[in-house]
Amino acid sequence: MKFDTSVLLGLASLLAGISQAADDESQGSNRLEFSNIGYTGYYEDVQELKHIWQEKKCLCKRSREAWFHGTNAPLSEYLSIQVRGPVALKQFGYYHADYFAIGDPYSNSTSWTRGGYYNSVSGLAENVTFLNNYGAQSPCLGGALAYTEDDGMANSEIAHTLKGDNLIPSGREYSIYSNKLCPHSGVKNGCGVYRHGIPAYYGFYGKTKMFLFEFEMPHDSRPNMTAIPYYDLPAISLLNDRIPRTSLNPTNELCNCVTGGCGVYNVFEAKNGTENNHLYSTLFTNQVGGQLATGFVSDGWIERTDGVMRGGVIMDSAGNIVTFMNNNTIFDASISASDVESFLSQIPQDQSISTQIAAAVPVSSTKTKKK
Repeated sequence: MKFDTSVLLGLASLLAGISQAADDESQGSNRLEFSNIGYTGYYEDVQELKHIWQEKKCLCKRSREAWFHGTNAPLSEYLSIQVRGPVALKQFGYYHADYFAIGDPYSNSTSWTRGGYYNSVSGLAENVTFLNNYGAQSPCLGGALAYTEDDGMANSEIAHTLKGDNLIPSGREYSIYSNKLCPHSGVKNGCGVYRHGIPAYYGFYGKTKMFLFEFEMPHDSRPNMTAIPYYDLPAISLLNDRIPRTSLNPTNELCNCVTGGCGVYNVFEAKNGTENNHLYSTLFTNQVGGQLATGFVSDGWIERTDGVMRGGVIMDSAGNIVTFMNNNTIFDASISASDVESFLSQIPQDQSISTQIAAAVPVSSTKTKKK
């Protein structure tokens, strides 16, 4: 995919971020934690898309205020998964729980229910839809969402499950949504405003949720080519599911809600070529204030290996978001709280890095909310 470098605050820039990897305080880890996540506020959502096929008339409006509150907000909303190559996906699982707080004994009776699953060996796919953004090209919105073939790259007229050999190279990416169809595009409808004619699905919902991944991130064997965006910089990210439905990489930042603060979390991301074996986690919400454009990058990183890796991210009921890597991770239909705790407790303390995000000042909806 070709990105427009003129939009410095577009999603492409956000996903790449501005590297803090050279920071001498960064260190290797298998657990990266952000605490105190969630606040009351709003993000600017897309309200209108007009003349999207006409370069000089293409117009996006983003004046609507979408209000949210509570633990993990706005990442408590529906999220889609974005996979950027080189990546080969082996397993994916989405889980939700009524209550789970890391280290809280009251969580012991909780079980996590699997609400979406993919297995590359068996071909099993439950409540998942694979899409890419290589559909119809708009001069201001870029590529539209489209069904992807089983290789994760080519477009298709119908939905496919990724095949077993699904390695995508540098410069390619795809999205994972649920199989729940959106209502019609509209400001007051469940999926908001989105592009006409796309396969529109909901992402994965829940204040307390967990995403698990088994994958490989092999190095790109081709010579370094400047024409390939994000050469040998793989990533697995969580996006507010409204983003790809309007535009993943617009030429106008008002064509999606990213810089409006709707929420992105990069789970595993190689951020630059000088240290592409380091996978960072990065938080993008208005809770990080003036750092929205670059994101709040984890103080440590997880090692990118040559083999199969297992891990994921937990968003618990106490406002903790934890990225972890543990090859003992399981993908059962139901996972006990004690098993989830063990995913984390098996990681030595000296391989765990925690960062507390400053509390956001709540915004009063009675003063500023638009009708």
